Amino acid sequence: MAQPATAFPSTHGPAPRSATATCTASGPGVVAREHWLRMRPLQRACRWTMFGADISDYGSISSGFQDLIVDAQLGEDDWAAGAALIEAAGGRVTDWQGNTLTPHSDGTILAVG
Repeated sequence: MAQPATAFPSTHGPAPRSATATCTASGPGVVAREHWLRMRPLQRACRWTMFGADISDYGSISSGFQDLIVDAQLGEDDWAAGAALIEAAGGRVTDWQGNTLTPHSDGTILAVG
């Protein structure tokens, strides 16, 4: 089956099946419309999505209680500590293009445990 144009890169290695995956993200009133429209298909494919993502979600991924975070408009202070935690636990955190996060990243986040 072909991936939709809004699909994210598969550079994160094996991922949970979306039908059983759990996801968190900022809600529709928090991120710009263009980001929301791109995140929405991935959120809908998951078993459930919780809106109102925060730093505790990074801990949930690193401990195996949650599968992914998809978010946008974040600064380095929003993701740096959580990204280090997830990666130390064997997960991966990138921008939406699959690039390693840096202080100059575009503010998009895709994290998987």
